[in-house]
Amino acid sequence: MGVMRFSFEPPDLAERWPALREAYLTGFEHAPWRTWVDLRPGLMQCITEVSESGGLHVYWPVPELGGLGLATTTLAERLEPYDLNVELVRGKLARVCEIQRQLEEEGFDFGQAARSSVRQLIKQFLHLVYYATADEIADISADCLKRLVQLGDELIRRYAQCVRTQRRALGRMPLTLVRVTPEDLETVDPQVIARHFGAVQLLVPWSELEPEQGEYAWDRLDRALARCEQLQLNVGVGPLVCWEKLALPDWLWLWADDFETVCSFTRDFLRAVLARYASRVRIWELASRLNCGPALLFDMNQRLQLAAVVLQAAHDLASRSFYYITIGQPWSEYAARMDDCGSLFFADTLSRSELGLRGLGIELAFGYSTGSGLSWSRDLLETTYMLERFAALDLPLVISLAAPISPTANGKAAIVSGDTAGWPSGAAPHEVAARWLEGIMEVAASRPNVAAVVWSHLGNQHLGMYPHAALFHDGEGFHPALEHFERP
Repeated sequence: MGVMRFSFEPPDLAERWPALREAYLTGFEHAPWRTWVDLRPGLMQCITEVSESGGLHVYWPVPELGGLGLATTTLAERLEPYDLNVELVRGKLARVCEIQRQLEEEGFDFGQAARSSVRQLIKQFLHLVYYATADEIADISADCLKRLVQLGDELIRRYAQCVRTQRRALGRMPLTLVRVTPEDLETVDPQVIARHFGAVQLLVPWSELEPEQGEYAWDRLDRALARCEQLQLNVGVGPLVCWEKLALPDWLWLWADDFETVCSFTRDFLRAVLARYASRVRIWELASRLNCGPALLFDMNQRLQLAAVVLQAAHDLASRSFYYITIGQPWSEYAARMDDCGSLFFADTLSRSELGLRGLGIELAFGYSTGSGLSWSRDLLETTYMLERFAALDLPLVISLAAPISPTANGKAAIVSGDTAGWPSGAAPHEVAARWLEGIMEVAASRPNVAAVVWSHLGNQHLGMYPHAALFHDGEGFHPALEHFERP
């Protein structure tokens, strides 16, 4: 059993920021270890089953930027507590210096101003380590973190903008899609959709396609496909299987404790849908969040087996289509609370399954409550590092995006507003989310392995796990964030 201790300032942060209890440790392969956190005023103790060096990941308040997932460098076990404020600055400084060095070695020149900023931050960090008093640590480290996150985002965005321009000139921009309900196609101007998106992805969940066991309701999907064909819109469908309460039929939950039966029903449903529509649809999001969320009522091997059932159906009936499975919580926060190898291992196993997986979806949801079953919000630099790890699987990536860009509620789930949700003080959540969307679209478009970007949903009729994320509202029109999407 391993133990790492961390002191932090101010001590009352333990009461004001309960998300500290969600901290976890990872090893060299970025897989979370199961972590138990003992949190007291000014002291955090992390206990794992592994007695090795590791890095701490924690959701931490950054002045003016809100709550962000941050990480330390690799730390050795020792009896003396580490200073968490200092170690988080050290971890972010190492990331910024590494990305600057890496990109400059590739020939990208950030200029003298950026190099000067890095030198200033190194000096500030050295002052924090060697000269800061206990009363100064919290303020100095907070200022360092804010400046480092801003500098890291600036470096990433400047590089991404340059590469994005080159990809656009070569005609290699990722495909942009938006999930739509059949009703959206009747109420929203299709010319606007076609101007910004290369395709629409029809959102008709299992709960609506098979409301009663063995009894299928194809009418809505039939009409939607006919409408897309009439409007000459490229079309995808999915996710067909999403292990969330609203997306699954009520009758299926009655069998939740019988895994073999669940697999059988899933196979039957997939085969019915694919046999009916495979000749008309070229993009299939087969499943979403099988690695996390409510799907965790099954063990890891069972979840992999369920994914294999989904892939086998597509391999048999939609072999000419592009089909993919979307991974939830790509940083694997869920794995720190159970015996699980995390999302990267899950995706790697599927990629080696020889079932013809054509692509891998990565879910990025920014700005939602840390207790919502989604990943913590991360800055652009941490997001880029995560995408690089998944790029090693050598699969096209489909980035699925959601953020509360609108101040108008549109779902049953609730965003926890205020400091507990990690929003910057004095900033409107929808404005912060819109700025994140602008940056993440630049990053996605600059990544050569990103084949497509999917926005969570178009209209405010959709009831799902991403409230406030609609791009179109009845009576209000399109959100300005629509301009961040461009048809390839």
